Amino acid sequence: MTPLAVESHLVDDFVLEDSQVPGSATPVKTFLDLSDRFLGFLPKNKRREIERMPLADLLKAMKDDPSFAGQLLEEFSEYANRSLGTSFVTASRKPAEWKAAHTLWENDRRLAEESQLARREYYELRMTVITRHHEVFMYKGLSHEKGIESEGPDNPPPIGHLLAQCKPANILSLDDVVSANQALRRVEQDLTHCRDEWIRIYSKAISSAS
Repeated sequence: MTPLAVESHLVDDFVLEDSQVPGSATPVKTFLDLSDRFLGFLPKNKRREIERMPLADLLKAMKDDPSFAGQLLEEFSEYANRSLGTSFVTASRKPAEWKAAHTLWENDRRLAEESQLARREYYELRMTVITRHHEVFMYKGLSHEKGIESEGPDNPPPIGHLLAQCKPANILSLDDVVSANQALRRVEQDLTHCRDEWIRIYSKAISSAS
């Protein structure tokens, strides 16, 4: 919520005693935190390249050189894009059977509730898969920074491919959504196994270095 929304809707008829940006949330702190997070999503070699650039040159390249900005964004996972993006676009389409499905749900409240819970679980599992996919490449990158290039599991398919494979054939069908959820759980298990293997490799590299 914006400060105005907090003051007008939450404070409302209470006596306003104070309203300011705390020291832990100043624009300088925001800039530093976002910069750290931005750099943290980049591989080590790219991160060092960016850190060596004068700030004016970096900002100019980001603004005026689409290829430079594009190369940086290639390093960002879907999870990283969602974490740092300043806005998000979602498009949806009303299914042809939407009205018939809602009429059915009005007459069967239990089915309506189960369908809604299944759809919510679908989007939660979808986000879990996005997160696991990011973690796989994060720990793989950390392992590579430790000099490990030749071992490790194969890369998972691109996240867009995985999500498309697990998309329900009919979002209005409880059976289809449940099947999609089961598929997402299987993908999440595979990604977790892959991630854990990279964690093992990375941990072993840290132990050997120390």
